[in-house]
Amino acid sequence: MSCFCADPVGRSCDQTKVAITTNQNIVLSLFTILQWLLRDPMRSTIFEKLLRLLAYVIGSCICLGAALASVGLLYNQENAFKAGLYLFLALAGMSGGFYFYFRALRVLSARRRVLSYPAAHRPKP
Repeated sequence: MSCFCADPVGRSCDQTKVAITTNQNIVLSLFTILQWLLRDPMRSTIFEKLLRLLAYVIGSCICLGAALASVGLLYNQENAFKAGLYLFLALAGMSGGFYFYFRALRVLSARRRVLSYPAAHRPKP
């Protein structure tokens, strides 16, 4: 049976339709998760915490990657000025990466503050 939508790899129309519907299902489920997260004020704070964590992790990866690249450029550098510049970039990237890493850990391990106690019986920190 011949089909006009067969691709050069040799997949049939049914396989192409399955791939398209699978991608549509993934996008639909992502939208459903976002809608579920933004539905309630409690869930929106969880979503903000997740986005903050994601931003810190991405920032940490970018800084550590830049530090790694500058160390790679520093390896065979003969010019003293460029070597000093690459060394400074490596140290700045490492410190920035560790800063964002520990900020992400702080987001993950933040203490929950329960303020539902009456003021007289509230535990002291």
